[in-house]
Amino acid sequence: MLDSDIPEFAAIQFFDHIYHDKTLDGSFQLSTPKMQRLLRSYHTNKSVQKHVLNMRFDTVKIQPSTRSAGRNEFAKDAKIALFFEGELDGDIFKDMRVVELLRIDNKWKVNSVSLD
Repeated sequence: MLDSDIPEFAAIQFFDHIYHDKTLDGSFQLSTPKMQRLLRSYHTNKSVQKHVLNMRFDTVKIQPSTRSAGRNEFAKDAKIALFFEGELDGDIFKDMRVVELLRIDNKWKVNSVSLD
């Protein structure tokens, strides 16, 4: 169980909204304005999965890297590696993304997602 005040929690929640909700509204709340503009331009969860993240899944399990990011209580930004294991059309896929988060008003917000 992750503490809701750490960047790993915000990153996992962000992707959980993209992969398990019907709309992107939950992910908007966990995004910086820059990321919100990007997500809004793709309109739907499936479009974001395909074009922004380049990872589509029918079902997915998301886990943070086993390495700790260190003490984040005073940090203003963080980079978190997340591991994805899921199924698409009966095939198993594993992938990883690095999520850059910024602390805005004492809340962690996703600013960018990359392969490295």
